[in-house]
Amino acid sequence: MKSKNINVIDIIVSDKEDLYNNFNSKKLSSELGSYIYNQSLGYSIKDDIKINIKIEDELTKNEKNDIVDMIREYFGLSIRETLIYYKYNNFKKIVLFILGIILIYISHFVGTINDFLISEVFLIIGWVAIWEVFENILLVESKKKFKLKRLKRLVKCKISFGE
Repeated sequence: MKSKNINVIDIIVSDKEDLYNNFNSKKLSSELGSYIYNQSLGYSIKDDIKINIKIEDELTKNEKNDIVDMIREYFGLSIRETLIYYKYNNFKKIVLFILGIILIYISHFVGTINDFLISEVFLIIGWVAIWEVFENILLVESKKKFKLKRLKRLVKCKISFGE
């Protein structure tokens, strides 16, 4: 069995207030969350990630646990947002696909009446709607799935302090 690499994201904080959101001290700073995510971009999604937080201030065990929970919640919310996107995107794909089929079907019947221009317009719009579904599946959704896997890795990552 091949062992996985463990990639370490080092976070050096001079003031523990930098860890917290300016508007809600129970939430992770968005700058820190973005930093962690951006640092993880250089690593394979198959490898494990470890976050090592070095802080000059002394932290209590409760503060450490809160920070770990805030990091997991920050990326958990991003996962939830991505899953909501999938839900509505799937609905959009179904509607566009059905609309495309209906428009192609209409173009066939309009074409039998010998109204060439209108039937071609319906045909083109129908195929564009169907192509939009396939483009979404092939390009957009694959990027989102990759991001979702990375976010899941970050939620499960090991978080340590001052090592």
